[in-house]
Amino acid sequence: MQKIFAIILAVIIFSIILISVLFSPSEIKSASFWLPVSWLVLLAILNWVISAVFFFDGTQHKKNNKKSIGILPSINILILFYSFFSIVLLALNTTKEAIGIENFMSSYHIIFQIGLGSIFAILTLSILIAVKGAESGAENIKTREQLIIELNTINVQYDLEKNNLFNDLVEYISYKMPHPSSIDRSQYNDFILQIEFISNSESRDEIEKMLSSILTMAKKLT
Repeated sequence: MQKIFAIILAVIIFSIILISVLFSPSEIKSASFWLPVSWLVLLAILNWVISAVFFFDGTQHKKNNKKSIGILPSINILILFYSFFSIVLLALNTTKEAIGIENFMSSYHIIFQIGLGSIFAILTLSILIAVKGAESGAENIKTREQLIIELNTINVQYDLEKNNLFNDLVEYISYKMPHPSSIDRSQYNDFILQIEFISNSESRDEIEKMLSSILTMAKKLT
């Protein structure tokens, strides 16, 4: 899949350069021709990188349901909008003589590009900071992985592999339970206490009786 993404990027870059050369073949030796072409290539690479990160990290961390993965679509959309407005400014600057705004674009094009880039960079960083702040609240509580380890320990001790409720509980925590940072802290603490209780229990019958209520509690975590 990585090779396919690399090929897509190569095709995009090649297309941008080829179309630009065909559009203005007489200017290919001019620096003023290659500067906007290079900027278009840079924007294409930027969008490709964000899309690739979203695809590969989203697949790799799907089980973890991490908020840092959930924000990638928002960042992707921001980059797309930034690219669109940047290209509009670039097009206006390229045709400034034809539409009679040569003096204006010569004076303000770079300023507009820097200002636009700064605005979108601040928006992106604000999203990242908000998500990191939300995730930090879950740093001191048990993670999904720790709960699975604890349940596996119970399974080894009491051989619960054939218990459907136990298997359903493990599967729900592994694949469907929300990320701890998005769960009400009080609810999650109560849920952890129930897991710890059966972990410390010395009775298989007691554990099996509690599995149904624990699974129900897990499904109510929000």
